[in-house]
Amino acid sequence: AYEDSQKQNKLIKQLCHIARTKLMKGGYQPWVQENGINWVKRIGYIAYQVKALFCSNEGLAQQYDCLVKSVPAGNTVYEQAGLSYATYYPAEMFDQLAVYSFENVDFPGVKDYDQYLTISYGDYMQLPPEDQRENRHLIVKVDFGE
Repeated sequence: AYEDSQKQNKLIKQLCHIARTKLMKGGYQPWVQENGINWVKRIGYIAYQVKALFCSNEGLAQQYDCLVKSVPAGNTVYEQAGLSYATYYPAEMFDQLAVYSFENVDFPGVKDYDQYLTISYGDYMQLPPEDQRENRHLIVKVDFGE
């Protein structure tokens, strides 16, 4: 991470713009929600859709990589996932990995998953109140009658 917070914020915004443009290349529609269309998001993503018409996935990935590699090494790792903010983690957290199985496939992950999840989500073991739960990605729920 940059020591200068203005440089850091500028980088986060640049990475966010690239990530959102890449989402548009893939046809993702974050404005479609359970209760209809979120028009604020819909209008906000028009510029990203237009930009996506003139960019290749490879070009966007190269831009992203160049920006990330331009950051001086330090003791903080941050995650930028198309949001207007980043989540920061201590770099040493990624020194020790563990293997986690999911559907018979092994994946490496942070050994101290509790620390990772707490930084990412706060009290991740506590469900949010029902009125704050949402289905942002329009996940279809399947009832197998069990």
